[in-house]
Amino acid sequence: RRAAKGGLPLADAAKATQQKAAGAVAVRASLEDMVTLAKDALLYTCGVAMDKYADKLMKQQEIIGRLADLAIYAYACETALVRARKNEAKKGASGKHMMNMATSFLYSSAEKVKVIARECLCALATEGELATQLAELDKLTQYTPVNLIALRNEIAAKISEAGKYVVA
Repeated sequence: RRAAKGGLPLADAAKATQQKAAGAVAVRASLEDMVTLAKDALLYTCGVAMDKYADKLMKQQEIIGRLADLAIYAYACETALVRARKNEAKKGASGKHMMNMATSFLYSSAEKVKVIARECLCALATEGELATQLAELDKLTQYTPVNLIALRNEIAAKISEAGKYVVA
């Protein structure tokens, strides 16, 4: 609502992300890149929604709900990374467990973000635009995968060793 009233520069950020998607986008490789992936998927999808519905976007509850989900993922990814980095700086090597948990969350979230954004684009795009928009979304959400199974096994081993669910 604040963005619709001009309180947030959301439209500008969305347009910038759409322009970025039209050009060359590097494959995401770092944890910070994974946070950017979630934000870019949100902004790109939001831009397409604003282009289609303009002032009537607030009445499209399914789309607004999906955009809210994308915003939650972007916020959660950024928060998880910031907290894990802070913990790692404070605890050093013993803070690795929390960083592993954050890494697992970030990479797992990337696929969920892609699915939600694709659902939105399918609902928003005309038949001619859909292929282009999905290709641009794919460019924005490409990343170098990590071995999540090994990472989750390491997390599980730490929890099993402690005999309880531990985060830090």
